Amino acid sequence: MFTTRDLTPLPTIAQLSSYVQSIFPFRNEDTPFIYHTPRLNRLNCRNRPAPHVILSITPTPGFYTALSTSAAPTPLAFLHRPWALDRRRLPRHATVLSCHKGFDEVLTVGNNAALASTLGMDLGHSTTIQGYKGDPDRTIGIIGPVSMSSRKDMLELIKGEFTSIEASFGFEDNSNGKPRDNVHQDVSVLAIMNSFHVDDVKRVATLAFDLGLLPSAERCEGILYLTGDVRDQGMHAAVQRQMPVVCVGHRACEEWGIRYLANFLGETWPSIHVDAILEDENAGIEDQAGLLEPLHQLNPHYEEIKSGS
Repeated sequence: MFTTRDLTPLPTIAQLSSYVQSIFPFRNEDTPFIYHTPRLNRLNCRNRPAPHVILSITPTPGFYTALSTSAAPTPLAFLHRPWALDRRRLPRHATVLSCHKGFDEVLTVGNNAALASTLGMDLGHSTTIQGYKGDPDRTIGIIGPVSMSSRKDMLELIKGEFTSIEASFGFEDNSNGKPRDNVHQDVSVLAIMNSFHVDDVKRVATLAFDLGLLPSAERCEGILYLTGDVRDQGMHAAVQRQMPVVCVGHRACEEWGIRYLANFLGETWPSIHVDAILEDENAGIEDQAGLLEPLHQLNPHYEEIKSGS
């Protein structure tokens, strides 16, 4: 059950949909943004208020529950990966939005200006890394200087943003768990990347050198490479360059984006109620406690997203 928190006018379904769409860059062959429209009175629904928004990575049982129990007559939902959506389980007047490529690009570990700013990057001197999977316009990451801090301090900042760390290099000795001396080495450059292959590591090292951020493209102790999935060959390339790496995992990246989007919408329209469904689609029903993420626990830094979109 939701309650209107103040007297701010509610946006309509059309207004809120258009606003969400403006956050993401358009990419060819992305999922249709208007992924599902109501089966009845489509035009009338678009002009009706949107008091309740439900965000989820995938259509999980909790996603369907939140929609079916919503007190809003025209609930609005967003899915990052919508392909398994069972339209038969949706309320008659529900609208479902979706964005896959654009969401990955600006709200996970990629060209994510909001995350970069939170981790201390100087956005005024940052550079977008562009060209990905055959699309010359699609951005893959962002690189820029950060306030000088130790690797240990940077790792703590990252842990504060993500629910997990899948792997890292340059922070501890995996053989005995004892800290190495290099955890106290300074980090002066941060690269946030949506890919972690050998060519990506080389690309980051070369660009950091060309921009004058590092004295060498072969020795990269001062640049931290933040990414999602662990890639063995990418890790090997980073180790060769002594480049510290943090891999937070694919799921943790997506959860960051859903939390961020929920907070962004809630701050923009305080009168709407936003639910973030942070439920693993592979988890059993008994593991799905804590389904809705309270809005006040979400990342408060939201304004930088516009500069990154």
